[in-house]
Amino acid sequence: TITIVNDTLQDGSQTLNITATAPGFTTGTRSLTVTDNDVHNFLVSNITSQVRNAPFNVSFTARDVNNATISSYAGTPALTALDGSTALTISPASVGSFSAGVRTVAVTVGSFASNAVLTITDAAAGASGSSNAFVVGAGAHAKFAWSTVPSPQLAGTPFPATITAQDSLGNIVTSFSGTASLLGLNALADTQIGAGTSTSTKPLDTSYDGARSQIILLPSEIGGAKTLTGIALNVTTIPGLSLTRFGIRLKHTSTSSYSGSVSFDNTGLTTVYASAGESISATGWRNFQFDTPFAYDGTQNLLVDIVFDNASTSTVGNVQSTTVSPSRHLYGANMKSWGYGDPWNWSYANNFTTTLSPNIKLLSGTAVAVSPSTTGPFTNGVWTGNITAPTTTTAFRLQASTGAISSLSNAFNVNPPYTLGLSIPASALESTGGVSGTVTLSAAQGAAVTVNLSSSDTTEATPAVAS
Repeated sequence: TITIVNDTLQDGSQTLNITATAPGFTTGTRSLTVTDNDVHNFLVSNITSQVRNAPFNVSFTARDVNNATISSYAGTPALTALDGSTALTISPASVGSFSAGVRTVAVTVGSFASNAVLTITDAAAGASGSSNAFVVGAGAHAKFAWSTVPSPQLAGTPFPATITAQDSLGNIVTSFSGTASLLGLNALADTQIGAGTSTSTKPLDTSYDGARSQIILLPSEIGGAKTLTGIALNVTTIPGLSLTRFGIRLKHTSTSSYSGSVSFDNTGLTTVYASAGESISATGWRNFQFDTPFAYDGTQNLLVDIVFDNASTSTVGNVQSTTVSPSRHLYGANMKSWGYGDPWNWSYANNFTTTLSPNIKLLSGTAVAVSPSTTGPFTNGVWTGNITAPTTTTAFRLQASTGAISSLSNAFNVNPPYTLGLSIPASALESTGGVSGTVTLSAAQGAAVTVNLSSSDTTEATPAVAS
């Protein structure tokens, strides 16, 4: 028996001779190579320019002093990132589960950087490795973000608004210097589809860390062409945790029902709502007001795709549902450890069909002109200016568009403009002196209002200041 010495030297592979001798026999000699299992450094795969908060794959290879791969490496080295001397936000914080000396993981850098460098370090072994320098910036222009418009505003009275050009992950696209067309959307009556009283965990099944539903709605249920601005689900049980990477996508479809083994439809989906973390804290109808409006054509079926991608599990959420036959609800719910990947991209992921479809309200609006109809040029990806809503309405939303990109503001009410009423005697003698009058406001105000009175002929009457 030959005992291999498991030392801690970072000395690479070593070749030695083993010699066998015995009286009366010629000597037997064989060489033996002892490969090193002591990691000396890590090789990091080449990294091109990346988008802040967008995951990208990086491969790490554990190597000995001679840069040979250590196939038995089983450490969990730390992962950090720097831009010069500035620490960057990075996920994951460590890399484990090496296989044959190599591990490929999805890395996310949460900071902008001009010269980002990843470093992987096994402190116990005194081994490390660094990537090439790469840029972390914004992606392509994908949407506009509106500043919150307070409610109410007054019809005919300008109010300030800020619009920011962003990529799909919410990073400011500072290179955008174009303009955006502006419209208003008056809310129409909600369209409710489904009135059943059953409950279903789909699409809020947080007992799994990833879930996805695709639900088909028919033209007869939707009721004609309209601009969709949101949907609502009737929550009967609050899910036990927030929904990470929650999204709603829509598309027109020729599919009218599901049967048998069915894959998710991943072509032509329009992301109308996306949230890094969606918290549902109350039962009842929960509105999801779209970031991007969807022009439903009134003749085709509508596919509603709802998805989330959590890092952990909890108790399930439930929504009120209606039994529909044949099935028009396809769903998948899985654990990350099962290997199906990102729920947003699932094709076939342990899919099931169900005759329970969630009750849905469709929110929609009709377009009205606002002033101005077009913004001025954006500066560093941002435009700020005054906008005027023309008419009194409730749940009014603003829309900014350029090319295929269109995004909505929050909903707010538009009230009638405030008016002042003035009551004074129709006539008065010159010797009367002071004449009292009454000023009335058309609506109560949250703060004191100072009213200034003026006279067309101050040689005849000089008003005082009323309060």
